[in-house]
Amino acid sequence: MISQAVMIISGYNSRAVIAFCRWATKNSVNFHIIARNEKDPILLTSYKHHLSITRNSSGLHYDQIRTWTDTLCRRHGYERILILPSTEYLNRFLLENRTSIESENCVIPLVNEKLYRTISDKHSFSKLCALYGLDIPVEYDEAPKCLPFVAKPRSYFSSGGGQLIPHLIQNTSELEAFRKSEDESDYFFQEFVFGRSLYLLAHIPRDVESNTSIFSQENLIQQAKGGSIILARRSSFHETEVARRYVEMLHDQNFFGLIMIEVRFDPYRNRYYMIEANPRLWGPIQFCIDNNVDLFGGMLRDHGIKTPKTQHSFTPTEHYFWSGGTSEDSHPEAYYNYTPSDFAIDYDKLRRQDIFARKDTIELYLKESE
Repeated sequence: MISQAVMIISGYNSRAVIAFCRWATKNSVNFHIIARNEKDPILLTSYKHHLSITRNSSGLHYDQIRTWTDTLCRRHGYERILILPSTEYLNRFLLENRTSIESENCVIPLVNEKLYRTISDKHSFSKLCALYGLDIPVEYDEAPKCLPFVAKPRSYFSSGGGQLIPHLIQNTSELEAFRKSEDESDYFFQEFVFGRSLYLLAHIPRDVESNTSIFSQENLIQQAKGGSIILARRSSFHETEVARRYVEMLHDQNFFGLIMIEVRFDPYRNRYYMIEANPRLWGPIQFCIDNNVDLFGGMLRDHGIKTPKTQHSFTPTEHYFWSGGTSEDSHPEAYYNYTPSDFAIDYDKLRRQDIFARKDTIELYLKESE
């Protein structure tokens, strides 16, 4: 059997990275952490004992990554290292430099760069969904006069090389600020869809005959400006015909790997509208792990790392809650099919389900509570 391990380039998307560490520890999967710096949140967890290297720069270079993988193989006798696809920036860097990074002792668990961009870039994925008859929000040729609407980046990077984010334009002052700060040619414009916020969460296997691991959540509280999810609950959306069509489309496109697809359900039109997709780890992935969804196991088995199958006997977790997401920067939070009064009533129950109020992350939990 080939000796293999997972290399985690940490410091960003910490909730997802910690979820993987928990899962890997429980399933006896070897992993090693490359910390961003001495202030990396992972160092406030039990997983600091898996630290192998602390970076002296936040930048990335393919020679550096090759050095890390070679070092781990030499130190521990591994024959191959899999790099965890933890963030969008990292994934795009890995794909752009795949020829220089990937080798016999290093694997990048992602589809080819062209397909990855098609799925991850908001405009191309919107067009793809429309081609398959999946509903997308109404698109405008230019910034519309009717408010609100959403300005979405056509691609991850601007024409000048900067990273772009979506903008929810709710009033004329926000529209003026957007026009002053952004190049409109980098964006396309869609109606803002009101309704329930849902995530379709899956691992699509490389072998189409294998079972897709799939789950869904209904988002209840989200940070301002489309930030991170603070509170969510279990959903049955993944059992619908619409969800099946998304999975079939991904199979048809030869996509494999982890993916989150955000949709909005408009009750007045009785339709599910695609908002965006992220073909990588996502923040609330702990919710899937707590509900025994075999996402990580499927990803690793796709690339030859043996893992035990998930156990069928488990107690479902009803909610995902991250109290650390309720900082000053998160205001005003967006509520979907839920209210601040509901949150106040439910809070005592929810705080016991906080993703970091656990033995392995209690120091991080206390730090975020300050």
